[in-house]
Amino acid sequence: MEITALEILFCKKIHKDIDDTQSLAEKINVNKSLLYDVEAGRRSMSISLFNKITKYYGITYDHDESLYKEAYDILIKLFQLLISYQPDELYKLYDSYKAKQTIYENSKAFVFVDLINAIYYLKKYEYDEVKHCLNNCKDYLEIYDNNIIYLYAMIWIFRKKIYQELTEIKNFIMPIYKDNSIVDLNPYIEAMLYFQLARITQVSGNIIEALKYYDKSIQCYYKLNLHQRVIQNEIQKADCYSILKQYSLAEKLYLDVYEESLKHNYKFRLMPCCDNLAFLYFVQQDYDNTLKFIEQARKYGSTFPDLNYYEAYIIYQRESKLIARRKIKKLIETEKDVRIIHTLKFIQAMLNENDKNIEKYFAYCVEDYQKINAQLDLELIYKMAISYYKIHDKNRAYELMETIL
Repeated sequence: MEITALEILFCKKIHKDIDDTQSLAEKINVNKSLLYDVEAGRRSMSISLFNKITKYYGITYDHDESLYKEAYDILIKLFQLLISYQPDELYKLYDSYKAKQTIYENSKAFVFVDLINAIYYLKKYEYDEVKHCLNNCKDYLEIYDNNIIYLYAMIWIFRKKIYQELTEIKNFIMPIYKDNSIVDLNPYIEAMLYFQLARITQVSGNIIEALKYYDKSIQCYYKLNLHQRVIQNEIQKADCYSILKQYSLAEKLYLDVYEESLKHNYKFRLMPCCDNLAFLYFVQQDYDNTLKFIEQARKYGSTFPDLNYYEAYIIYQRESKLIARRKIKKLIETEKDVRIIHTLKFIQAMLNENDKNIEKYFAYCVEDYQKINAQLDLELIYKMAISYYKIHDKNRAYELMETIL
């Protein structure tokens, strides 16, 4: 029986938070230089040394090679169930895994235990636990194959907010994609990888490249017969068409996906559909349809905060000042998103013809929307200000026109 690099990692893991290498060597009465060399990979570990360490920590290690393959397969299957929206099957498989978790923890399979738990916590939306599990896996990244490296990366990105944390996400994911082959990648992992690459490139402003990745993800999900994931990608594609100002293409795709989501009761697809249709119509100043889809979005449980500023601006345009002041004040009082509060106060300042506050909150809005690379929203803010200043200060309106051009 050979002691492999996995067993050496196991030894490092079990004494990591209890003993450093020197204190462990003293406690088990071995030469500390030997132990340093073994853990650094400069010398091989003997069976007797391995047994001495595990015995010291009261661990019965199982050398059965099949446990590694079992845990690997469970990990991949759990990810597939997560991606394919099968929570009952996911929990059932996780429960059967938990019955043997201690055995897996004390075998070569230990390198998969935290990733298995991470998927379970991800499904439970316990992101602090997910983060803790992923941190425990960092020492094993070099020994994972491409499937597990990409699976690790997908779990890592699920808990991130792409607009706020784009730089961190790119710095993490892109080197992994550059350095690791996707040949023979598990199809569920490959499909999600393309989706995440599409999102990253879309938010980065490379819309054409994003559309290519979305199409690749769609092709993968079609083969897997995961209709809801296809729809998820199509919503994002329609978003790309909006950014390119191909509004007729965006509208057609959004409405098609909206009808499909209604037919299959895909609640979590109906919400973004309605959110995005509200935005699409708002951009085109079709306020009746904007209000229609704001209402629909909220009906399906949307908490998308931007809906509030669309509504506020329509109120500003359509209602009497008395009614508009009351309604917009109420929207501001109940809003929690700082970016939307700035936008609402900008609209309120225009309603009150308070030029000082208009400039103050206009500057905040520009900074907010630049920070998340929301170009269409940024244009909307400029157009709102230009529309106001065309009546109140034509020179300022021309200045803003030149800037936006």
